[in-house]
Amino acid sequence: MEYACLAQHAGNCVPKAGINATFSQMRVQPGKLGFVSQSDAVGTMVLDWALPKKVGFSHFVSLGDALDIGFGEVLDFLASDPDTQAILLYIESIRERRSFMAAARAAARNKPVVAIRPAVRRTTACRESRNPCFWTCRT
Repeated sequence: MEYACLAQHAGNCVPKAGINATFSQMRVQPGKLGFVSQSDAVGTMVLDWALPKKVGFSHFVSLGDALDIGFGEVLDFLASDPDTQAILLYIESIRERRSFMAAARAAARNKPVVAIRPAVRRTTACRESRNPCFWTCRT
């Protein structure tokens, strides 16, 4: 039931259960790494890279805009999943920061958690923020 719920909300992959709802044409190997991404393009690239390197995944989750499920919920799930030994996150932005931090701390007590964030130009960061910085940035 948990597998179906995760796949329904994230539309992704649980190789051990035979669920693959990704954009990748390649078969995903089962493994011990839980991967969570906000970018479908990065997710597909990681899947395409992983197969020839024989990297497998316990769960592969692409959140997209994270409108219905966020990093905190997925981290809580992966932290309690016995098939996941490490968690890798590709984070573009976080809406619910407190939920994320609480889940990341809890997960990191038992498993390695690595978060990767793409570089953001200052003008882009200023546009996305809701502070007066927006008006002082040059485009």
